[in-house]
Amino acid sequence: LIESVYHDCIKHELSLRKIGFLTELVVPINFKGITMPVDLRCDLFVENVLVVELKAVSVLSPIHQAQLFTYMKLLNAPKGLLINF
Repeated sequence: LIESVYHDCIKHELSLRKIGFLTELVVPINFKGITMPVDLRCDLFVENVLVVELKAVSVLSPIHQAQLFTYMKLLNAPKGLLINF
């Protein structure tokens, strides 16, 4: 299946369990007092602690891990999951 199907299923499961999350969260980039017009979107930000980045690819690459770490840093999230289906 494609990533968006898994994304929708996880959102539904989190809702059923009454776990707080934000989805497709726009991650702001602040540079010298200016918010930069970039379009970084975190798949799921769970309970303001856990960044979840979803993939549906045959092989994870280093850029996927870098993306997760970037979101964790920018959102001050101590934990992250990179899930490939």
